[in-house]
Amino acid sequence: MEAASAVVSNNLKRKGKTLWTARQGGNKIGYYEAPDGENESLFAADYISRYLKKMKEEGAEDVRVAVLYRLNSQSRLIEEAMRRYQLPYQVVGGFSFYERAEIKDMISYLKLINNPQDSIALLRVINTPTRGIGKSTIETLERLSLETGMSLWSALNEAIDRRLLPQRACAALKNFKDLIEDARAMLLGTFADRVVETAQSNIQHGDTEARREVAEETDADVSFEPAQLGENISFDFGANDEPEAEHIAETANENESEASGTTGEAVEGFRAPGGPASIPEILKF
Repeated sequence: MEAASAVVSNNLKRKGKTLWTARQGGNKIGYYEAPDGENESLFAADYISRYLKKMKEEGAEDVRVAVLYRLNSQSRLIEEAMRRYQLPYQVVGGFSFYERAEIKDMISYLKLINNPQDSIALLRVINTPTRGIGKSTIETLERLSLETGMSLWSALNEAIDRRLLPQRACAALKNFKDLIEDARAMLLGTFADRVVETAQSNIQHGDTEARREVAEETDADVSFEPAQLGENISFDFGANDEPEAEHIAETANENESEASGTTGEAVEGFRAPGGPASIPEILKF
């Protein structure tokens, strides 16, 4: 307390303050200047670990140590250090870094990407952030899952394939499914293959849908005569065959390699182009 009061007394722009305690004496204050926040946290955790071990050897029970930090954002490094040293801790007067909603969301995304059958993780992030998947849609998926015994992820795929929900809901579910599958492909290092497969699927699906829409509009609009439309009408929806789609993907990969100056070979300290993405890359995605 005397040391704290001595520090406070140097602040001349505030009212005087004298801290006190009924306990007398105590050890002298130690000072350690860390090069960065991570080293600072590890130093504190290491010191606490050795201190607790010493107290236990001396027969002391229920020993507690307080770590004071100025900003809530500093808690993450301290918590990680405590976890590394297997020291149980409790955050007082605030939330633990890992208890914050946005951190739970990101962890749930990682769980779902690693294992799509994790229904708890799926329920947490399926509409976070809001993507137009409402309560009724989720209830329908849960009911389908219970009635068939399949996971929520399988029920989601079933609802999309069989169009068991309104078109808008199916579109929102498909966007979410594509997001997770893109991230999984990044994690597994198969993203280039998925680009080709997705391009081919979209081409085929788009061609079918376009023909259906043209047929429906032609049937519905009776104000146009066949002669006015023309006898030979062709619609170009882009690359409509597999070689063309593969060529697009290969060209994209070549351009990416040229831009990054890589040759497709692994460089020590870096992952090979097209290899599995790192966790930071997945989180950024």
